[in-house]
Amino acid sequence: MRGRERGFSIVEVLVALLLTAIAFSGIGMTAVTAMRANAKGQRVSAATGLARAKLEKLRTISHSDTAWTAGTHVEPQLNGAGVVAAPGIFTRRWTVEPNWDNRPRLSRVTVVVAWQDAIERSVTLSSLYW
Repeated sequence: MRGRERGFSIVEVLVALLLTAIAFSGIGMTAVTAMRANAKGQRVSAATGLARAKLEKLRTISHSDTAWTAGTHVEPQLNGAGVVAAPGIFTRRWTVEPNWDNRPRLSRVTVVVAWQDAIERSVTLSSLYW
């Protein structure tokens, strides 16, 4: 009878490798999910900024400006800074509704900023102006 042998058997090493591979696979999937969520968050933040910038711009210009014409206006291919650039992923639309709710001089402006991921996504903001 031989004495006690030292070291690990091949089965123990393979089980350890399998458990390590499973753990790293889970960590890798978590990292991929986090990166996707981060990219989506950045796009939502940029789109919200573009919508807010348009509402602020409309607040500061005269109602005689063409941007205040009743109906829908479109600015395609915007980058995150609001500059027309190819390939800009954002499209900004705003709709001006004058005499909103039968109130003279009250206008409602709705801004929609859309972009395409796996599906079309958008951010919508509205404001009332005297």
